[in-house]
Parts: sequence; structure tokens; C-alpha cells
Amino acid sequence: MIKNRLCCPLCLSAGSEQKLIVPLSNFINTNSTYDSGHLQRLVQQVQDYRSIVSCRKCSFIYSEYTLTNKLNIYLYEKVIDWKKSFNKTKTAGKQREFRGVFDTIKPLLREMEIKVLDYGCGWGDLLCMMKTCGYKNSYGFDISAKRLNWIRTRGINVLSSHELIEKNAPYNLIIAYQFLEHDPDFLETLYFLRSVLTDAGFHCCPK
Repeated sequence: MIKNRLCCPLCLSAGSEQKLIVPLSNFINTNSTYDSGHLQRLVQQVQDYRSIVSCRKCSFIYSEYTLTNKLNIYLYEKVIDWKKSFNKTKTAGKQREFRGVFDTIKPLLREMEIKVLDYGCGWGDLLCMMKTCGYKNSYGFDISAKRLNWIRTRGINVLSSHELIEKNAPYNLIIAYQFLEHDPDFLETLYFLRSVLTDAGFHCCPK
């Protein structure tokens, strides 16, 4: 259920050098939204796969092992307590953060009809801000069905698969906020997102 990266996820070359083994405690004490029971089940899966390596060709540093799609869904649907996660996004600090991202992309929202995809939209805070400002041609994608179901109740378009993303393409603006660093196949994802972007479109990955 753990995938071994046989090549660098950035330059795709083989050959790496181990830099460190992440302490197991780092998996347990890093997020206040984790459910301890489900977390222990996940830790049992990853405890022998904690190697951080450096690519011998481009020096990119990455995790040698990644979660499968099934384990990623388990992480976001079970390990992360949805109530704690939701409440965390509503704190003043997180809302300022989302507002900062919205202010960053606002110059790109030149027309009210602009078509926007928020890839990895979470609880849809950016989409809600856009809707409040009158931008209604926006879509949200996330691997968490629970999050998408909540966003749908807010009257926002949701897409639950790459097939649906392609069906509704192309997009003038694609946002991937705090997502790519969690994506085990981020290069493949970037190629996919480029394929559904208009020729004059923008792909924004703010941190």
C-alpha cells in the first residue's frame, strides 16, 4: 500500500542518495486535526518507509516512498478529523491567509465569466470568496468526498474526477493552493492541469 519512487519526481532520472530517516514521532505530532485511532493505523503502514533522499542528477530532495491513492483518501477522510479540519479553516488566521491568496489572484479575474478551477479546493474557502464577489463560473476538485459534498451545499460546482475536469475544460485560471506539495505525482498533475488550461490561461500555485 506504499509506493516506492524508482526515479526522481522532478527530473525523472534514476539514482538517489539517502539524506535522513524521518522520526516516527514526526508523523504523529505534526497536525492537531489528526484522529489518534485512525492515525495509528496509518502509522503502521508507513513506519518502515520514512526515507528522505536527494536526486543524484538534479539534487531535488523528496520522500523515497509515497502513499497510494487509497491511503491518501484514507488520510483525508479518516485520519484528519473533518470537524477539526473544517473549524481550522474558519479561524481568523486561516481566513486572512485565504484572503491573501484571493487578493493575489484577483488581478487575473478580469471578467465575471472567467472559468476557474480550484484543484485541491479543500473546504472551498477560495471558491466561496469568488462566489461572494460574483464569480459563478468556478469549479472545485478534491479527493475528499466529504469536503466536496459540503461545498456542493454552498451552491458551488464540484468535480470529483479528472474525467469531469476534462469534460468541463478548458479553464482560464487554475489554482492549486497548498496542494502540489502533498501530491505524490505532482509532475504528472502539472502536465494534466496544463492540458485543460486555455492557451492564454494562468496556473497559480501560491503557498
